[in-house]
Amino acid sequence: MSKSNYILTALFTLSVLTLHSQKIGYVNSTQLLDQLTIMQEANAELEAIQKKYITDGEAKVKVLESEYRAYMQEANSGNLSQKQMAEKEADLQKKRQEIIDYDTKAKVSVDAQREAIFRPILQQIDQVIQAYGKENGYDYILDSGMGHLLYKPEGEDLTGKIRAIVEQN
Repeated sequence: MSKSNYILTALFTLSVLTLHSQKIGYVNSTQLLDQLTIMQEANAELEAIQKKYITDGEAKVKVLESEYRAYMQEANSGNLSQKQMAEKEADLQKKRQEIIDYDTKAKVSVDAQREAIFRPILQQIDQVIQAYGKENGYDYILDSGMGHLLYKPEGEDLTGKIRAIVEQN
């Protein structure tokens, strides 16, 4: 064997040994997020916010529907002039647009509040995973819960340990 073959063989052997000595763990993020008390509380808070917007929006729609029915009764009875009908239709259209605008603003607000509620929790989880990995000598901690792994290498499931640390904080 030539000198270059020995070097290639040695490098290959070293790389294989390095791969086998890596410490790998994984966390099932879906399971972790489902089980954390703080996430359950955050989801309940967000649901309450969404419910308020839905209730307010439904009330606005009911008022508009009531006004529309009243308008239709007046228009069908012949009590309104063309000018009055046009004014009333413009007013109803304006109120309809206000409801659409309210719905859009509500969605934007809920998204912003979702971000504000969940961001600190997700940052805390990330910090715990980073610290746990460093303190326990892991080379990699993978996420098995998001379906990103087609093959899960041998490793330690750290989901329960990470959950316990997050719950303590």
